[in-house]
Amino acid sequence: MILKYIVPSRIAINLYDMNGALGRVDGGMGFSLEYPRLVFKISLSENFQIESKEKMSNEIKQDIEESVNKLKDLFGFKENINLIIEESIPEHSGFGSKTATLLSISHAYCKLYDKEISYIKLGEILRRGGTSGLGINLIDKGGFILEGGHSTKYKKLFQPSSSVKKVTAAPILARYECNWNLLLIVPKTKRIFGEKERNFFDKICPIKEDDIEKLARITLSVSLPSVIEDNLGEFCKGINLIQERTWKKSEIKLYNNQISDLMSNIKSIDSSLGVGMSSIGPVIYIFGNNLEKIANNLDNEKFEIIKLTKINNKGIQITKVEE
Repeated sequence: MILKYIVPSRIAINLYDMNGALGRVDGGMGFSLEYPRLVFKISLSENFQIESKEKMSNEIKQDIEESVNKLKDLFGFKENINLIIEESIPEHSGFGSKTATLLSISHAYCKLYDKEISYIKLGEILRRGGTSGLGINLIDKGGFILEGGHSTKYKKLFQPSSSVKKVTAAPILARYECNWNLLLIVPKTKRIFGEKERNFFDKICPIKEDDIEKLARITLSVSLPSVIEDNLGEFCKGINLIQERTWKKSEIKLYNNQISDLMSNIKSIDSSLGVGMSSIGPVIYIFGNNLEKIANNLDNEKFEIIKLTKINNKGIQITKVEE
């Protein structure tokens, strides 16, 4: 049997409680994307094989093999996988590529053995979703969600997912479908991950309670109602307010002035635009009107990606392929 998976990426708008004094940490708001996406075909094989039609790091290939071996040990699977990747999600760019890749391929491996397993359970096994629960909660159904983070009974420190030893599921507090378009731009710049990302968490957290309370108010009084009421203007307002709070402002500062200047230049074209940076970057997402005109006026030489896309409300798509 050969299975084909089409897997959406995601945008993480914010982590709204990086203080933890009330007994929970993290908590996020974000949505699935039609593009970029992971598209792959998978079948069982005697030997572990990966063929990728796009650039793929040795790091993620190793992570995939380790995930397969972990499932073999846990469930007694005997065979390996033959994996053909037709499209991939850019790594370390703010799209949640590692979580989407490891969860979907591991799910497909289990499905080839008729093993039913949830993405949440796979997240616990593979230690994904230890900070943001967006990738795990969005992969199945897509859309726009608000998730509730993690209890400090189980997670004591402020850490990226890669550093969390025991992962618990972040509950979905709200999910809605949303049909807005957006523009994605990824500037040519450094990437923040690994030790640099861990050092950032250590340096900036815990964030003061008054800042967290303001961020929670923006989330609940501006961003979430605007999605429910289909009010793009208010949603853009919320995006811009979030960039001014300590957590997101500090993430943007990791790129010196490159990202902040770019965001300011875009907003100077039209102040009604909502311009934000996903996760720890560097992808910038833009909501509003006349997005195609903005895209056409950008200097292609300065960017790795300039792409108009939309929110994905379907989640992962799985089909059987004729052999």
